[in-house]
Formats: sequence, structure tokens, C-alpha cells
Amino acid sequence: MDRIGANFYACVEEMRKKLGANAHPLFLPIGAEENFAGLVDLVQMKAYFFEDDPADPLGLNPKIGEIPAGMLADAKKYREKLIEAVADCDDEIAHKYLDGHEISVNELMIGIRKATVSLKFVGVIPGSAFKKKGIQRLLDCVVNYLPSPLDVPPTRGLTSDGQESTAKADDRGKTVALAFKLWSDPFVGRIVFARVYQGKLSRGQSVYNPRTRRNERISRLLLMRAMDKEEIDIAYAGDICAGVGVNIPAWLAVDYRSARQAAEFVAGSGSVDPSVVLAHDAWMSHPVVAGIPVIFNALAAGIVALVTWLLVVGVKESVRVNNVMVAVKLVILFFFIYSGAKFVKPENWSPFMPNGFKGVWVGASLIFFAYIGFDAISTAAEECRRPSRDLPIGIIGSLVICTFIYVAVALVLTGMVPWNRLGVADPLAAAFAYVGADVSAGVVSFGAVVSMSAVLLVFQYGQPRIFFAMSRDGLLPPYFARVRPRYRTPHVTTIWTGIAVGGVAAIANINEIVELTNIGTLFAFVLVCTGVIILRVKEPGRARAFRTPLVPLIPLLGIGSCIYLMAGLPSVTWVRFGVWLLLGLVVYFFYGYRRSRVGGSPVNRPSTERQESGDSR
Repeated sequence: MDRIGANFYACVEEMRKKLGANAHPLFLPIGAEENFAGLVDLVQMKAYFFEDDPADPLGLNPKIGEIPAGMLADAKKYREKLIEAVADCDDEIAHKYLDGHEISVNELMIGIRKATVSLKFVGVIPGSAFKKKGIQRLLDCVVNYLPSPLDVPPTRGLTSDGQESTAKADDRGKTVALAFKLWSDPFVGRIVFARVYQGKLSRGQSVYNPRTRRNERISRLLLMRAMDKEEIDIAYAGDICAGVGVNIPAWLAVDYRSARQAAEFVAGSGSVDPSVVLAHDAWMSHPVVAGIPVIFNALAAGIVALVTWLLVVGVKESVRVNNVMVAVKLVILFFFIYSGAKFVKPENWSPFMPNGFKGVWVGASLIFFAYIGFDAISTAAEECRRPSRDLPIGIIGSLVICTFIYVAVALVLTGMVPWNRLGVADPLAAAFAYVGADVSAGVVSFGAVVSMSAVLLVFQYGQPRIFFAMSRDGLLPPYFARVRPRYRTPHVTTIWTGIAVGGVAAIANINEIVELTNIGTLFAFVLVCTGVIILRVKEPGRARAFRTPLVPLIPLLGIGSCIYLMAGLPSVTWVRFGVWLLLGLVVYFFYGYRRSRVGGSPVNRPSTERQESGDSR
């Protein structure tokens, strides 16, 4: 009202004409523009006068008095219109008004609230935010007339799978909240404003974000009053609060390749799909150094560095850590099977193969990397006491046990959630979030990190030893056959493997790497099966600690199954595999072929590796 040309009555009329609102003043302004001095309360028929008092900058204590004589007639006229408007929405007030009875202040306030809650009436209040004139009266009206969460029907919305659902204002229900504003605070960080519709938000709670399809932990809860912040522990249904999470910049949590693909997808589709939200945020918010976009998965690179250090320190230490992680992983998997079985809906298994056998074939080809850890056991042959007995038991036994666990987990997972909702990076945690078990989702998310670290430990344990053996044979330079005397581990190949794996993990898309890993491992299995047949023919008398039965039937079945799975991989994976294979062949023919001890090369090879390491085996 303190602006030049302010006209309260014209605004009310515009609301009626342009918005179609049943708008009526609850207060009248006393003066306008620079002469705006107070308000006339049409409900209680009294006036509030605002004075520029330095001791009361918020206008909490206005002067209350009689309505100015020059406004009394207008006040009576607009109060009469207000009563008529409320009477149109309230039968009790209508009967009393038509019978000529006086409408009390309390009755009028109740009638205004009923009409407002039913969306049949819009009360209008003049004021000045800049001068804080009328702000307290506005807040009084919010309390007196606007609906509380209990006055409105349950909020309707869609669940993460597109099903319609409702959220009732009940502290005991499943947590449902709407994040409606993001704000960056220079001292606190990113703040998310949210309205709690059902249940309650607690400090330290993990909540599912359907936009990013991830669980996010709330580290702090704030009650915001303008620029003031009050720390709270719990926000209940109906509350509006601000949450602060443990926020890692998107450009440090996503690899460069995924971020670039997300940007191209959004540019082509014109919309941001939930599956690429984080990657797209990384592309939109990354810093630039010397014209180079800085986007890398620092978390992945950090875990690889930690695993590399552990493997350099020693085998025993690595085994202890791996045993602990495997134990945690098994506990989490059995926890998922036990807890998730209660949420299984058999109708989610129908149809059992929604994409037919072709879908099973392609799925098996893409998920084959889940089985490549079993062959890594063979790389530890030199460190086994009885390799001829221990290795077959370890490989076959772990294969059988894990297959049963895989099947059980897959049955529970697809029974909890429709199959078409599982295209996420953390399906087990997402399944618990889908059914509202947020605590279980957090437990499984922790288990997923431990599980991936355990798998990484096994792979990085095996690969350096493969390079070590190749170097001893001459296929790689002698530098890679060095052993650290203190820890008696192949530290050179371990460190270089860690650098390569960490670099790829930081910038490469995991889906593309998984596909390349699948086809490379399948091809290696083809070579192994072929080698068994060739060696059985060329060297039938060779001493064999473990003898493959039913040769050549078993190797031929292995070759056929591997080629069948390879055929289910995308064509671009075959191209990448061809380039990678060509690079390996170049190294072999230009270096390894002429120096290989197995190949009978006359080139001298170092014979002091074991002496340098102190190993007398």
C-alpha cells in the first residue's frame, strides 16, 4: 500500500474479474502511498494505527483505536458485504442474517474460516511488507482462517511406480514430504525446504528422493524464520522445515562419460529423466580449469586407492579385510532375503519372463560380470598350500553357493518391485525404499558399498599377479616382476593396476566398462577351454593336478555357451573389444613373442626375482 498509485479497492475488483475469485476485504486501508497509516478491521470494527517507532521495528504493538469518522460509513458498508458473502457459504449465518439478528464477531470468524477452507471465499488484506505495516494482522488471519492439515482432505499424488496414492496428516504414517525450494547458504551449504505431508522427518534419517532415485541422509533439520535458523530434531506432519544433507558436489560423484551422455540425452529429449538427474547436474555445475571441464568420480577413485594400498601392504592383511567384508556382505544379503520376503507380491512375477527368452539371453550377457570373480581364485594358486585340492573346491563350492544366493535375491527383489522399476544402480536399496522401509534401505546401501569394495579387492588382487606371471615369462618387461622385500607382494604391478583402475573408474561409464569386461572375460574363457583341448591332444602325458573330465565335451560346451552369451552383447561392445584385443596383440607380437620363456625365446630373462624378494620356494 505504500507504493505510488496503490489502489486496494481496484486490486480486489481485479481479483474478482480476472481470477474469478469470491474476493472480499477483511481490512480496509487507512490512507495510501506515503500516507498509509493503518488498517480498519471489518470483523471486529476497530482500527490499527502504525507508527514509525524505532523500538518496535516489526510493528508488533500498533495503536488500537476507534475507526476514523471519515471511514466509518465505508467500514459499515464493506462489513455488510462481508457478512452477505459469508452467509452465501454458511446456512446458519444466512438464516440468522435474514431474520435480522446481529452476527457476533466469533460467529463471523467461524463463518469466514468455513468459507475459506471450502475454497468458496477469499479474504483480502492490505499492508506494506517494506514498512511491516499489517504483517502481524496477516499472520493473525493465517492462524484464524486458513486450514490446518487436519481441515483438508488427504493430499493426492503418485508413487515412484506411477500409482496414485494419498498422504494423510498423521505423524505415525510413512514419511511423505514435498521439497519445493533449494537455497544455497554460504555458511550451511545447500538447504532444501520441504513441507511434511505425512509422518515425520528426523535428523539423521535417510529418505528416498524420487527425482534422483537415491536415498539421501538428512544431517541437519532447521526451522527457518527469515534469516534466523533454529536447529530441530523432528519435523511433524504439517510442518515446513529446511533440511541439510551430506552433500558431495555432483561433479565429484559422477564420471565424465556419464555426465556427457546425460547432457546429450537431455538436449535431445528436452526433459531430464530421473535416471540421469545426478549426471546432468554434474555437467551443468562442473568447474572448468584451463578450458577443461572437471568431472570425475572422486569417490570411486578414492576406494580404488585404498584397496591398492591394502594390497601392497600384504596378502594376510588383504585376506583379513576381505573376510570381514564378505561376512558383512553375506549378512546383508540374508537380511535382504529375510526382510524383503515379507513384502513379496506374487503378482509381480507374472509374466515370469516379460521379455521372453531373448530378454533372459541379453540379461545374462549383460550381468555376466557378476560371475567373473570365481575365476580370480585361480590367480592365487602359487599361494595355496594344496592347489590341486583347494582350488577346485574353492571355485566350484563358491559358484554353487553364490548361485543359490543370486536366485534367492532375484526372486525376492522381483517379487517386491515390478521388474520395470529396477533399472537403477542400487536396486536392493531402491526396493526397500519403494515399500517404505527406509531404515532397511539404509542398511542395504551400506552393504552395497562394502560388497563392491570386496569385489574390487578380489579383482585387484588377481590382476597384478597375472601381470607378474606374464613378466616372469617375458611377455612384459622385467620391471613388472619386482617384489617388495618387506611385504613380499608384487607392488609394481599392484600400484600400476590401481592407477589404471582408478583412472578408468573416475572418467568412464560403468555400463560400458561392464559390457567390455563381460566380453573380455567370456573370450578369455573361450581361450581357456580351447587350450584344454589343444593341450590334451599335444601333451597327453603332462602331469595334471586337476584333470578336466569329459574332454572335449566339457570344453566345447564351455566354448559354445561363452560365444552364445557374447552374441547377446551390443555391437558397439564388439568394436571396443576388437580395438582392445588389437592393442594386446600389438604388445604381444612386438615385445612378448620374442621374449616369452614358454615360447622358447633365446632372449635372456632375469632369474633373480625370487632372490630379491627373499622367497626360497
